[in-house]
Amino acid sequence: MTTVTARMALMSQALLLVPMAASTAPTQVSIRALSRPPASMTESATAADTTDEYNSGAVCQNTCRELMHKEMESLQKMTAIATEGFQLKQQLIQEAKRGLEDKKAKLSDVQVSKKDLEERVEALRTVKETAEQPEKEAKERHLKAWEDEKAAIQKEKDLARMAEVFLELDDDADGFVSVAELLSHSELDPDSDASFTEAEAQGLLGGVDKVGTAAFESVWINIKEKYVSEANADTPAPVETPPEETTDPIYNDSEQYPDEDIPEEEDDDDEEDEDDDPDDVDYKPPVARTQEKKDGDDEGAMPPYDQETQILIDAAQKARNEFDEAERALREVDDQIKNLEKEISFDFGPSAEFAHLYSQCYELTTSE
Repeated sequence: MTTVTARMALMSQALLLVPMAASTAPTQVSIRALSRPPASMTESATAADTTDEYNSGAVCQNTCRELMHKEMESLQKMTAIATEGFQLKQQLIQEAKRGLEDKKAKLSDVQVSKKDLEERVEALRTVKETAEQPEKEAKERHLKAWEDEKAAIQKEKDLARMAEVFLELDDDADGFVSVAELLSHSELDPDSDASFTEAEAQGLLGGVDKVGTAAFESVWINIKEKYVSEANADTPAPVETPPEETTDPIYNDSEQYPDEDIPEEEDDDDEEDEDDDPDDVDYKPPVARTQEKKDGDDEGAMPPYDQETQILIDAAQKARNEFDEAERALREVDDQIKNLEKEISFDFGPSAEFAHLYSQCYELTTSE
C-alpha cells in the first residue's frame, strides 16, 4: 500500500465518523489534523512500500491496516472532545445572552424603583423638617424655663449668702456695715498690695462711711469673690486623708522546708515583687471639690420634658426614623444599579462565553 493511498483511505473514513450535527469549526479542525500524516503512519507506509525490501531478502509484515485503526480511534476521541466542547460553549453563550437580558430588565425595574424612592425621600424630608420645628421650639422653651429656674435658685442662694455676710461684718449689730468693720477683712483690699486703707474701704462702700442692708447689695457684688467667712477663717479646712491600706499577713513558707529545697528562681521573683510594690508609687490625694461644684450638684439635672413636649419629640423622632430608613433603601438601590451596570458592561469574550465566571472564585496555579 502506498503512502498516498493510505492517507486518502484514512481521511475518507474519518470524515464519515464526524457527527453531522457538529458545526464546521470542529470538522475543519479534524480535516486539518488528518491532512498531516502522523509520524507513525509515515514510518509504517515507508516500510510497507517495499523500498526497504528491494533486493534485500528481508521479510516485512504489512501493518498498515492495524495502524490505521489505532489512528482512527485517536481521531474519533479528539473529534468527540471537540464536539462536546463546542456544544458546551454554545450552551454558555446562550445562557449568557439570557442572563444579559434578565439583568437589563432588572436594571430597568431598579431604575424605576429608584425614582419612586427619591420622591419618597423628599416627601419624608419635608415631613421630618416640619416635625422638627415645633420639637426644637418646645425644647428651647423647656431649657429656658430650666435655666430661669436655676438662675432664681442661684439668686436666692446669693441673697442668703449676702445676708449672712452682712451679719458677719456688722460687728456692733447696729444694722450698718462701716468702714472700720470692713477693714477687718484684709482680703478685700482692691489692689492686693497688703495695705487696706480707709479710702479703699470707703470706695468699696460707694463713697460713704457705712451702708445698710438695702445698699449693701451693690457692695456685695464687688466683694463676694474675695470675701472669706470668719467661720471658715477660724476653722481649718478638713484635709482628706487616703484610706488606710490593709495588708494580709505574710507567711514565710520557707521556714517549713529546708533551704536546699527552695529554687533559686524564687529570689528573682521576690526582687521583681519588691520593685512593683505599690507603696513606692507617689500618692496623689484626690482633688477637693470646690464650693461651686457642690452648688452645681445641689441644683440637680434638668427635669424631664413635660407631656406636650415629649409628644412633639416622639413625633419628630418617628419622622427621622422613617426618613433614615428611606435614605438607606435609596443608597442600597444606587449600589445595586452600579453593580448591574458594571456587570452588563464587562467584557466576557466575543460571545460572552465567559460570563458564567463572573463573581466566581477559582484557583489558578502558576509556576512563578
